[in-house]
Amino acid sequence: MERPYSSIATHYETPTGYSIIVPAKKHLPIIIIFSLWLVGWIQSIIFFAPTLENSSDNTGGLSFEGIFFIVWLMLSMAAGLFVMKTLMWYLIGKEIITIDREQISIARKNDILFRHKIYDLQEAKKFHVEEEHFEFVFWNQGNS
Repeated sequence: MERPYSSIATHYETPTGYSIIVPAKKHLPIIIIFSLWLVGWIQSIIFFAPTLENSSDNTGGLSFEGIFFIVWLMLSMAAGLFVMKTLMWYLIGKEIITIDREQISIARKNDILFRHKIYDLQEAKKFHVEEEHFEFVFWNQGNS
């Protein structure tokens, strides 16, 4: 049987079944935007970190400015971790699908906080595969 297109997935036959390794799609606009955001994020952390030293008021407690900087820093750290996780997935991530006689397992290599999923083949029915379509509209032009 002839394949309609050459795929990027690699297929392996194991003693108990099959293993398919699919690299993550490389969404170039998102990679560029997140990379630029990450550079700005690092610069803002370097610039605003020294201001935390002077954030106490005369009584030794935190001023409104100090509380604002701490909240901003915590939210900024959460956003930075999300961007780093997403960039790492897009650049070096791989999805590993393992099918054996009893179960199907889906794991993501190089994706932090992704739980390994395992499905029982006795309960799985009506499989279908859909190709993921990604649209990034830039200056009112869609991807063709």
